[in-house]
Amino acid sequence: MAPLGAIFITNTPIGDIQGLIAFFVPKGVDICPLFDNVGYSYKFYKLIFEDMQAYKPADLKSINPYYWKGRPFVPTCYHITDEEAFEAQSVANRPFAVYQQDMTIKYIKGYRGDGSEAGRRALPQEDARLMANLASPLSITSLLDPFAGGGGIIHAAKCANRTLHLISADIDPTVEPGLKMYATVHHTCDARDLKLDTPVDAIVTEVPFSMAYVDIVNDALGHLTQFLTNQGRLVLMCHQDQFPRINTGLYPIYHREINRKGTPITISYWTKDKSFHEASREYIATLKEFI
Repeated sequence: MAPLGAIFITNTPIGDIQGLIAFFVPKGVDICPLFDNVGYSYKFYKLIFEDMQAYKPADLKSINPYYWKGRPFVPTCYHITDEEAFEAQSVANRPFAVYQQDMTIKYIKGYRGDGSEAGRRALPQEDARLMANLASPLSITSLLDPFAGGGGIIHAAKCANRTLHLISADIDPTVEPGLKMYATVHHTCDARDLKLDTPVDAIVTEVPFSMAYVDIVNDALGHLTQFLTNQGRLVLMCHQDQFPRINTGLYPIYHREINRKGTPITISYWTKDKSFHEASREYIATLKEFI
């Protein structure tokens, strides 16, 4: 929302309802196209203040408005995510392709990976959208997922901004044809050996959750962050047990623990820009009080 001039409200209206976040948006800005690609939220409300000023006190009682800073308002439904479009983009329905043992390509729907702890996975759509959105897809031009797996993050980023230059990489050749369906460029290689011709604005990835892979992940991140632009950012999903041992070499902005259907994970945001890191401290401290 930041590229559109949205302002997060700290003393939020309806602040007694857990999980609600409020923000101001400049008049005339169309924000509906963004909502269909949001991660964990699907319904949005507009708080109507202006129309309330014409009501008499007796009329307000029948409307039963909320109040914020002494002003009455009524929340009205502004946007609901298109469930049909959401289902079409979900991991259960979106198309994918894999190499079979004889190297022929098999086109499938509902690809969910191999189910192993460190193997390829298909990230749920809500998680993939959240990860892609944290990278501010409308304000960047390029994004890399070096542990691309089933392509969920690349797919979500493409849905958010179809002009993005999307780079995927995965060590497993099985998923190569599927990732080529979503990415602008795909590399079948170890993330520690990936070479890029030009810098990227963001690295967004879910790493293998196995503790045995922490050193490999750190080596990969240490190698890959050199390809970030000076204002580049990293969005990372890992197991909560891994997070204390993750070393990105970047400045931390924010991290949040989430119970992902019984699996404790941490999603973190890092930046290469020290000035952004310092400028974000107060905002992040405030944000943590409400989320």
